[in-house]
Amino acid sequence: MDRKIVGPSFTEVAAKYTGTDDAATSLAASIKNGGAGKWGAMAMPPMAGLSDAEALALAEYVLDQ
Repeated sequence: MDRKIVGPSFTEVAAKYTGTDDAATSLAASIKNGGAGKWGAMAMPPMAGLSDAEALALAEYVLDQ
C-alpha cells in the first residue's frame, strides 16, 4: 500500500489525485486503458477486461488509501 514495488504505491497515487476533479473517473480510465509516462518509464498494462464499475471500484479503493 505504501511502498513502491514496480509502480507507485497506492498512497502515492492517492496523493497525486487529491483535489483533482473527477479523480476516481480519471484513475479508473487509467486502470482500464493502461498508460506510460505518469510514473516513470515502466508502462502499466491495460486492464481492458474490467467493467467500468469494477475499474471505478478499484480507483475508489486506491484513492481511499
